[in-house]
Amino acid sequence: MGALNYSMRPSLATDFPLLFSIHRAALGDYVEATWGPWDDEFQRDHFRAMLERGLVRVVEVSGEVVGLLELDDGLDRVGVVNIELIPTLHGQGLGTRILNEIVATAGRRPVVPQVLKVNPARRLYDRLGFVQTGEIATHYLMRRDPTPQG
Repeated sequence: MGALNYSMRPSLATDFPLLFSIHRAALGDYVEATWGPWDDEFQRDHFRAMLERGLVRVVEVSGEVVGLLELDDGLDRVGVVNIELIPTLHGQGLGTRILNEIVATAGRRPVVPQVLKVNPARRLYDRLGFVQTGEIATHYLMRRDPTPQG
């Protein structure tokens, strides 16, 4: 695909089937490695609740849905809850571009993602200057402070 030009839009209820299939493809192995066998009913309910919070944006490349971004955009921080991309785009630079845009638009707020301990995306956060600030049983808690303004 070359340099991936992407766009984002708010998610709609009609996006559920496609976004859920992307969720399963992107995170299914990591969910199973962390919590055990995939429970489709539980995962559907959990994913539907995530979409209903209204924090999910659909990631598109050339008009094709390729993933989702869930941000908890607060006054004092920007929480990166989920970045999920179709597996064929892993390692192609799209996650880097999305994270760099989040950092660039966060202003003076830190960007604070959490990443599953079993997810190799941790290397991406390390490479982009995020530091581990803590951990819980399943996730590393990360942070990137804003670049000082001169």
